[in-house]
Amino acid sequence: MLGIVALAICGAAVLGQRLYRSEKVNTLERQLALAQADRNDLAVREVARRLARIDSSPERQLRVAEVFLAVKSMKEFWAMLERLECGSPKWRASAVHLRARGYLAVENWVACITTLKSLLAYPELSVAERTEGWGELAAVQAWLGEWSNALVSTDARIRISDTTEARLEQARALVRLRRWQEAGVAFARLKQTASDNPRVKDFLPRWERVERALDQLRGCDEAVLAVPVALKPRVERAFVEAQMGLWQNAVEDLNFVALGSTVLRFPLLLGSHLGLRERAQDRAPDTDEGRRMANISWLASSGELARLNGVLGRNADDWRALLDIDFEIVGSRAGWSSPTEHAARLARQAQLEFQLGAHSWARADASEILKQVPGFLPAEAVEIAASLEDGDPINAGRDLESALKEHTDEMGKVPSELMRLAAKVYQARGQHSAAVEALSACLAESRTVELLQARAKSLRFMQRFGEADQDLAEAQTLSVATQVEGKP
Repeated sequence: MLGIVALAICGAAVLGQRLYRSEKVNTLERQLALAQADRNDLAVREVARRLARIDSSPERQLRVAEVFLAVKSMKEFWAMLERLECGSPKWRASAVHLRARGYLAVENWVACITTLKSLLAYPELSVAERTEGWGELAAVQAWLGEWSNALVSTDARIRISDTTEARLEQARALVRLRRWQEAGVAFARLKQTASDNPRVKDFLPRWERVERALDQLRGCDEAVLAVPVALKPRVERAFVEAQMGLWQNAVEDLNFVALGSTVLRFPLLLGSHLGLRERAQDRAPDTDEGRRMANISWLASSGELARLNGVLGRNADDWRALLDIDFEIVGSRAGWSSPTEHAARLARQAQLEFQLGAHSWARADASEILKQVPGFLPAEAVEIAASLEDGDPINAGRDLESALKEHTDEMGKVPSELMRLAAKVYQARGQHSAAVEALSACLAESRTVELLQARAKSLRFMQRFGEADQDLAEAQTLSVATQVEGKP
């Protein structure tokens, strides 16, 4: 009897301890959920540590490791994984999968790919786990720009589980590889099997737009393949791709060109309109494929394309002129006859940047020119105009005064280009009397609608309304006359 009583007491003690531990675990889980909801990473880490100490089961260790990964507590994450991998073989595949996610979090791409491949070699993986593994491998390869490998991984995923999502990723890889015929087959299959899928429905008309211009695309591809290291065919193809909505393909070409030459401005400026604003402003090509493409459409929507074509269409002549002057500079760098001649080309490039809205770039380029050729008027004009557009009338005025001293001749005559800029600077600074004087000097040489309207603006500020109305009336008459004559 005493033995039975002792056993009963021991059993009750064990049961009580288990109930206490279970209650403690439940309490900690609630605390963990609250800390996660509050995004209190310090609290999350501390509660996860307590859970791991109370419950050492593989299931709990796996869940705690996931928590450490979520809050980027990498030292504790790796330690927890090592314990899991040294434990039961049953959990080893899950630990390896989680390790791959850890490498992904710290952007160790090579280790991530190697780990995912080792995971896929496990024979005990379920269909769902194997499908997920191939999908993750394809995603990492795509992030790195390894599109041929990403396509192989996506095809392997499709052979296991043929889903609409996988088929769309396959079509994307084929487009990025410029395998147009196979891409057409992939989209035809999507149209046949998943035309009611919302994502597919969005992409089908975009692909049809590309399909209508495939002959032009293939011609661009042939020109690039004929001389793979040449820059101009790449820029020409990027321009076509941009207008078709193949923006990731276009950015790939533009980045190749930017890496090949630091004097070209067309690739950077076009790239800025495709979504490369941050890197383009840094004036340096971005070599990180994934980050470069993260927010860029691989098949742009009609709205995105309308916005871009509006930018390109409004200034089509300037875009073409910028492309021409870019390659004129590249072709003449080694053999230009004088610093002034080369500076004139660079100033023209900066002026076109300014006209296309890249005011900060134009200002920076003009400053560089002036370091090499001080007092070069075309560069000074760009610098002053860009300063004004950047909302910096103080520096614009300082540069203007310097230019006026440099370029006013013995008779007191100022170049008309500089006089026009002077008027703009004076207006920006509220010096309307000086602006009227400068504009009157310009109008004595050439009467244009722009100059008349500008002088009328300053006259109104000076409350000389009658003279302002005369200028506006003349500007209206001149505008009608030029339209009748068919002038721009």
